[in-house]
Amino acid sequence: MTGARVQNCPGTLTQQQLTNFNSLSATLTQILGSETPCPGDGNLDKVVDQQDIKNWALFSQIQTAPSQSSSWYDFDFDGVTGASDLSKIQSNLGKRCVAKN
Repeated sequence: MTGARVQNCPGTLTQQQLTNFNSLSATLTQILGSETPCPGDGNLDKVVDQQDIKNWALFSQIQTAPSQSSSWYDFDFDGVTGASDLSKIQSNLGKRCVAKN
């Protein structure tokens, strides 16, 4: 692996640094991949509930330039906290998203 580079790895690294970086990067990817998906849970409390609806209502009213209001509640990533995002909350209302051990 001499001279190997990793995308998003800054600068020139020694072989030991590159090995350490790759190990840490793989571990981080594994940790992030273990997160249980929770569609509709904008406040990240692992429950889709009335609080998510209240928060969606708040964020949907905040206007940003150019008249779009993306937020944690923009589940479809269209740049707007809108009706389709509320639908995502409503269709998952009551869902508890806790990893099973």
